Amino acid sequence: MPFGNAYFIIGNAYAGKSTLARLLAEKHGGILCGENWHDSYPEPLDAEAFPGLCYTRDLKDWREFIRRAPEAYKAWIDETARECEILELRMLPELCAQGRPVFVDTNISVETLKTIAAPGHVLIMLADPDVSVRRFFERPDAEKQFLYRLLLEEPDPAAAMENYRKGLMLINSQENFDRLLSAGFPVLLRDETRTAEETLALAERIFGLEDCIRLRPHHGMCFRFYEGKGYSAEFTDHMGGVIRALSERPDTPVRLTCSADVVCEHCPNNVGGICQSADKVMRYDAAVLDACGFRDGDELTYADFAARVKERILDAGLRRGICGDCEWDAICAKHRREP
Repeated sequence: MPFGNAYFIIGNAYAGKSTLARLLAEKHGGILCGENWHDSYPEPLDAEAFPGLCYTRDLKDWREFIRRAPEAYKAWIDETARECEILELRMLPELCAQGRPVFVDTNISVETLKTIAAPGHVLIMLADPDVSVRRFFERPDAEKQFLYRLLLEEPDPAAAMENYRKGLMLINSQENFDRLLSAGFPVLLRDETRTAEETLALAERIFGLEDCIRLRPHHGMCFRFYEGKGYSAEFTDHMGGVIRALSERPDTPVRLTCSADVVCEHCPNNVGGICQSADKVMRYDAAVLDACGFRDGDELTYADFAARVKERILDAGLRRGICGDCEWDAICAKHRREP
């Protein structure tokens, strides 16, 4: 499945989609495809093929945009969503091929997601339609605040705002809410009493991200020889805690990943979910996977993982050939009495 490592979040306005996608990407070392991420499409768009997206691209006076009839605004939104789906489906394969989880605040339709998404990889987030409309301009993003200022500059700001809100009501209608609610995917309803961290935990449970600890394959070697040294005090405290937890619960399920994992969360070399020595550590990961007969994304218990690393790498004398250029090599060589 080409989108097996993609997690899709859809829903209506003011439901928290963008925030959740960002939090998931930050915590799980993933690639963030945030709101309007299709804007990064690398090729010029043809106005005949993409009239909705090219309308705003070529717009000379944004007052024309905010003055449209509500029905015209709804029609433009529907057309633009269709076009965005085309672009997203073109861009996603390259992102997914990087091997990291991809978190998508998406415009892809429910119907298409049912055919392309892996099981358990779609989440619908919904706010009460009245909230979606009433609080639309409370978000601080530049695009919405720009439109809000334009509406206030109209000759009759109240009338302009009412006209625009009617368009929002058509887009965020009760009918659309009910359609998404009954689409067959898990749903999170906006709850003002729930913190962002609590919403994140719920989403992780839905996506199955909390069931397994993400672990880079080469860390299976590091754990064997760890003696409390590392890149920072915060990092060593965290890594020591991870090792103790896994040692005490060897039946803990782990998911092998060639991207940032549970250890990397507190590493100073982890910048935005990307290791500053990415090429080197990915080489280590690939070598461990190859030697042990694993694949990126495999899930197994920590005990089984550690046993395979010991048998096929450490006991076989392959460790130094895999990561001999690591700055901590002397520690591992000392424990293994390697030349």
